[in-house]
Amino acid sequence: MDREKIVVTIPLEGPITVEALGYEGPACALDLKRVSDLLGDEESVRAKPEYHRQGKERERSREGRR
Repeated sequence: MDREKIVVTIPLEGPITVEALGYEGPACALDLKRVSDLLGDEESVRAKPEYHRQGKERERSREGRR
């Protein structure tokens, strides 16, 4: 499994980006919020495909247990 990490990119011009790497599902939300709170106001938030992947797997496993 990949190690979970938060990458902050601060360009000379343009917006700062904060990206969660190695996470699956919404587990990254708390870590991203902590970093975003330190950086200030957010302009936009975009969920990566990995964010939704874990939730679908959990949903399938619940259906299989019934």
